[in-house]
Amino acid sequence: MTEANFGWLIRSVHRWSASIMVLMMTLHVFRVYLTGGFKKPRELTWVTGVVLAVLTASMSCGNDSSGITTFTTMMLSIDQIILWIGFT
Repeated sequence: MTEANFGWLIRSVHRWSASIMVLMMTLHVFRVYLTGGFKKPRELTWVTGVVLAVLTASMSCGNDSSGITTFTTMMLSIDQIILWIGFT
């Protein structure tokens, strides 16, 4: 029940994909800002993109303001520890 075929591969792909997504999102936000993609008539699109960028970044940050590790980062960074906690 605790064994999954190619589970190590799925966890690794998920971890790398999450990191690449945050990097690409950051590069995209800077590109749109530098090229002026936020000017009329695209203000609403820019605000929507910034909101989505903040949501993406909040899911990938390590600690929130109270010092508690966010759920998604905990799953990505210490998933192996969580797996072994289940065996004790």
